[in-house]
Amino acid sequence: MTATNLTYLWRFVAKDTQQDEDGFWYGHSFWRDLNTGRVSICDMSGGRPDLTDDGVLWVNMDKPWVLTDRQGKLRVDVPLLDADERPTGTFMCGYDGVRIAQKLGAQIKVDATSDIGKLLPLIRSYHVE
Repeated sequence: MTATNLTYLWRFVAKDTQQDEDGFWYGHSFWRDLNTGRVSICDMSGGRPDLTDDGVLWVNMDKPWVLTDRQGKLRVDVPLLDADERPTGTFMCGYDGVRIAQKLGAQIKVDATSDIGKLLPLIRSYHVE
């Protein structure tokens, strides 16, 4: 699937597929701009990254994604850059975050303050082919 406008040539890359423990689905999808090769995130407020209420948010591939235990739930913090290249971020379900990070070639870092017992199964599932 590819979508275009005057500035971007988007190709769909991946989306989160799992709900968290409370049944909440974050609704993130990831799109590559074929003009620049950069990856952007899209939430449910728009059908493509440039149509969201946040505008285009680029995945910051220079920073690791952080696997964490947030309020007793597995999460992955995703580092982003806004349109002015200022750092920002979001988080998503841990299992989808690891899967998508692997697909994009992003680094994963474990938050040392998290409950390692909850994180170990997810860490074991992360591998590079």
